[in-house]
Amino acid sequence: LAVSGFLFFANETDHQNSAILDTSIQTQSFKVSNNIRAEIMGASHCLKKLSDEIKLKGIDVKNLQINLFSDCQTITNLLSRREKLIAKNFISGKKKSELANADLYKLFYSIYDELKPNIYWVKGHSNFENKSLQEKNFQIIDRLVRKELRSSTHSQS
Repeated sequence: LAVSGFLFFANETDHQNSAILDTSIQTQSFKVSNNIRAEIMGASHCLKKLSDEIKLKGIDVKNLQINLFSDCQTITNLLSRREKLIAKNFISGKKKSELANADLYKLFYSIYDELKPNIYWVKGHSNFENKSLQEKNFQIIDRLVRKELRSSTHSQS
């Protein structure tokens, strides 16, 4: 079981000035076999949810600057790997079979193509004092996600 958490801000001013409350953080649980699948599913779910909200409000995505922050280098490296993955048709060079996460790569790329978010890596799980705003937000979201994950794991026992 994995839990993903995310938070939307309407603009940079809101991001700079908002106090993050646990109630404003959205979470989603996934049954997955490994952490990479969980990370890609979490990022894709977040972007899909944002896409749905944009459509519901009738906003033209071309007028938006969307930023996705993740502590997962797999997510931040997906765009640089895209051309090679597509050229190889998501087939492993060694095993000559479809990559284990091919379905999720394709999903992520399709949502990416719709929203064209800027993707940034943030250092997660750090103990240094001079954290950036994004790192502080990550820590708040991470704390809630870990709490939900522990709660879900205990309730399944």
